[in-house]
Amino acid sequence: LQEFIMHNSESSTPLLSSSSNTITIKSSGFRWMVLLGLSAQNTLSGILWIALAPVANHAISYYCMTAYSLNAINLIFPFTTVLVGLFTAASIDIFGVRYVLGTGILCNLTCAFLRLTSTWMTKSSSRFALLIVAQIIASIAQPFCLFAPTKLALVWFPDTQRTTATTLASLANSFGVLIGSAYPPLLVKQPSDIPSLEASIFGIAVFVALLTLPAFWRGNRFLAFHTWIVLKNRGFLLLAFGFATGLAYFTTVSALFQQMLCSTGYSNEFAGLCGALMIGGGIFVAFLVSIIVGKTGSILYGIKVVFYSLGAIGFSVTIQFPGRAMLIAFFVLWFGGFGFSIYGLSLEMAAEATYPVPEMVTTGFMLMLSQLLSIISIMLMQVFAPVIRDSRLQTCGPDALVKVSHIQLQLQWFSQFVA
Repeated sequence: LQEFIMHNSESSTPLLSSSSNTITIKSSGFRWMVLLGLSAQNTLSGILWIALAPVANHAISYYCMTAYSLNAINLIFPFTTVLVGLFTAASIDIFGVRYVLGTGILCNLTCAFLRLTSTWMTKSSSRFALLIVAQIIASIAQPFCLFAPTKLALVWFPDTQRTTATTLASLANSFGVLIGSAYPPLLVKQPSDIPSLEASIFGIAVFVALLTLPAFWRGNRFLAFHTWIVLKNRGFLLLAFGFATGLAYFTTVSALFQQMLCSTGYSNEFAGLCGALMIGGGIFVAFLVSIIVGKTGSILYGIKVVFYSLGAIGFSVTIQFPGRAMLIAFFVLWFGGFGFSIYGLSLEMAAEATYPVPEMVTTGFMLMLSQLLSIISIMLMQVFAPVIRDSRLQTCGPDALVKVSHIQLQLQWFSQFVA
């Protein structure tokens, strides 16, 4: 498969004439500060997206909404990415990384403040409305932060460090999802604890903003290429579809972890632990793989080591049964470890296979496609999953609409088969 991708990429219509000038990138020590700033914003974006999902039952009660409403809020981020993705890719290519950092600081900090402000409202309808506005604002920053890693790596880092830089900046969002999955269940034991959660998120947002400011003031370099001929590259399209399907599976599972696990008796804390294991194991393995690939330059061999679908299938089977916590944790860790290792490598491979097309085009297209597939997956799962009534096992709470996950699992198997 990888040979097919590269063969089609190399045999496609030439993307740049032979008379084009050679670009030389001069690196500086400040590049690590720029990488830290972008990674911090990506991490905060992940926290803002997922923080309420691990404590869905308490959030539903506090904001007086339904499970459908909460899942709709979780879909705001993917929807915005799809809607503004093309504009985002073009603007990053034109204005540079500093534009991304400024957008991240403004939108993420505003979102965190509005979410904190919502807890000061006495009317539940006002809380819910302010929460929606806050999430919409934060969702504007997400595509900027997600699309920028390959751009940053290209213009700030030498060849030997680009894979590592792309992997670190790309997986920072997943690291944020890890934090947002792990600590809310430890902090929120009842609906009245939601204000404490929002206050802690605002504190994180302020810290991240201060951490990003130095990079914002100096975070611009430019390399100009402008072509959309990448859409004619069959090898890239195949890589993009496989990558997007796998990432859509991860997004769907992350958003619905608590709602799937509570239907068979597992606690919010265990759902948070599963999210942490999946992302923590994935980041660790991905970091090791990025270093190896950076030293050897063998991106294709790194992507060939893919067994994450076995973990996804094992998780899909064991989640149906109560009292299988160890098996579920094992398969979640397996999926994360092997799945995340190809995240940064796929983005880097797409950029190299379509060079000198702007890396914003390849990254943006792949992530937009993944967000679109995740929207479809989450919506279908909500519509078709049957309702459980009078279940003794469920731990979803008295006000939650409990659904079984059999149809969800069939959709997950299908997505893994396609990937």
